[in-house]
Amino acid sequence: MSRCLEAGLEVEAEVPVQVEYHNFSKKYFIDLIINHRIIYELKTVVSFNSMHRCQTMNYLFLAGYQYGKLVSMRPYSVKSEFITTSLTHQDRKRFKVDQDGWKDIDQDSIWLWEFIISLISDWGMFLNIPLYREAITFFQGGEQVFAAEVEIINKVTLLGTQRVNLLNPEVAVHLSAVNSIRSYSDHLQRFLENTSLKAIQWINFKGQQLTMKTIQP
Repeated sequence: MSRCLEAGLEVEAEVPVQVEYHNFSKKYFIDLIINHRIIYELKTVVSFNSMHRCQTMNYLFLAGYQYGKLVSMRPYSVKSEFITTSLTHQDRKRFKVDQDGWKDIDQDSIWLWEFIISLISDWGMFLNIPLYREAITFFQGGEQVFAAEVEIINKVTLLGTQRVNLLNPEVAVHLSAVNSIRSYSDHLQRFLENTSLKAIQWINFKGQQLTMKTIQP
């Protein structure tokens, strides 16, 4: 940071950026913003992974910037990687919905469908999946209400439990960002059939395509 200042660059550190929807809000802190246009995320890792890239891209979208840079101080020589996007906020709000496989099986499912469409219309696509999930969790009453351990049973044998998000005791909700809709749908189908759940309301974010599908036995 001192070198940037010595070079005459404008530097802001630990810059807060906040995302809101009605009375839900979440604040992030960007490591550095240079000259009011480039985000720098500082790491101490041997190599960058998809989580680092997604985090930086998330910050670009939330702050409305196009250019970012990952910088790691851990290797013998400083390692860096550019992260860029041409998508604007308006671009991210142009999304298509595939709801052919969706069923309004109860009032909670109707609420979820309306909530997701409203949320994406406000925030847009391409943000980190955990952020969308966190918003749903907030409006469902918090983690202690929205998440629970579900028993996994193969015929009559208890294999263990898995933590899932529940709209109600009989219906789960699952968010993902996968390319293969068919194979992932089959995976959720197999999971459902080894539980006592009646359905999984599945929401998949991929590019500007929002797929909403009801998985039932």
